[in-house]
Amino acid sequence: MCLTLESLGFLLETDVQTDCTGTFRYIALENDHIISENPITKKLEVNNLQVYEWESLSLKHLKGIFHGEPLGILQEE
Repeated sequence: MCLTLESLGFLLETDVQTDCTGTFRYIALENDHIISENPITKKLEVNNLQVYEWESLSLKHLKGIFHGEPLGILQEE
């Protein structure tokens, strides 16, 4: 999947945000999730900020985001 934070932000009609140092870029989602770019692999990842876990962004995640469904991943049990 050749998708960048900028192109995903455009599709979601949202801005790419940065941390206070300007080095970490991300798109904020609902329910303590963000989408960020892995600095080494340059692949997009979905991050759960409640449990500090992540996984690669997949078509399943994108479908859920565009349909307004909860991500249903990396949830606290």
